[in-house]
Amino acid sequence: AEDSQVTFSGTIIANAKQELTQIGQVDIANGAHVELNRTAGTTGYSMFYYMSIRGNNAADTGYAHTFRVGDGATILGNELSSYASNSYPLVYYTFRSMTVGDDVTWKQDGFQMLIDLYRGSANGRSATFGQNLNMVATRTVGTNALSAYSNGTITFNAGTTLDLEQWNDNTIVWIDG
Repeated sequence: AEDSQVTFSGTIIANAKQELTQIGQVDIANGAHVELNRTAGTTGYSMFYYMSIRGNNAADTGYAHTFRVGDGATILGNELSSYASNSYPLVYYTFRSMTVGDDVTWKQDGFQMLIDLYRGSANGRSATFGQNLNMVATRTVGTNALSAYSNGTITFNAGTTLDLEQWNDNTIVWIDG
């Protein structure tokens, strides 16, 4: 919900039909393991869904709308192997920034796209990935696997391994104004 924040630490494994969170802010601790395994009956949701930004006070919990991942963390998102029309990326909607630490493993299977800085209407959004990122995105089913809009930036730092499998015959990287 809006005005909310969660910190994941340790090992979190969720078997769920919908999002792991509907949230204002997510923090994943150093060395944490956060995993979503989609169960039967899904209609193709994200893993981390950011609620709409309203006219909140900057002091409100979750106001920052950030997605932060600590060093050495692991994120795994698995859509059903029988489902090939997910409509959302792993992290979706009104997050303002995504900051991922060093030595992170990020693996997702069956989501619409990898990074979406287009939908959500915030100008100047950013996604910054630390050193030695191991990122695998299989069965990416939508157009524009990496998408930035309105002064958005996506940065992959040294040592990144990016393994992207796009099933759609459209652009992989789309940058607009």
